[in-house]
Amino acid sequence: MISKLGYEIGSFTDVDSNLRDRIWLFLNEQSSLQQMFNYSNLNRPAVEGIAQDLFNRFGDVFGDRVKMCTGYLIRQVLELNGYRWLSKGHQTKQNPIFNKGSKYSR
Repeated sequence: MISKLGYEIGSFTDVDSNLRDRIWLFLNEQSSLQQMFNYSNLNRPAVEGIAQDLFNRFGDVFGDRVKMCTGYLIRQVLELNGYRWLSKGHQTKQNPIFNKGSKYSR
């Protein structure tokens, strides 16, 4: 199923659509993109680059399903920008939301 903003919803129909849309828009902001690109290019999980900003913007809304949905959206954003998914489950550093994240490369 495709959202009104054009992203694939996948199995995350249980996550509030307004929150999903707001996270999608955040991920597509230039500063978020640049941070995810930078961390990916350093062979770090992309989510490390934006986790603090996500927390600052959205607060403590990141239960397990929202975290998984956010990772799913990050993958779509990065793939639309020429990155490819490499692997999941990489430990993050000093992260207020995510313990682990996926790595991407160009």
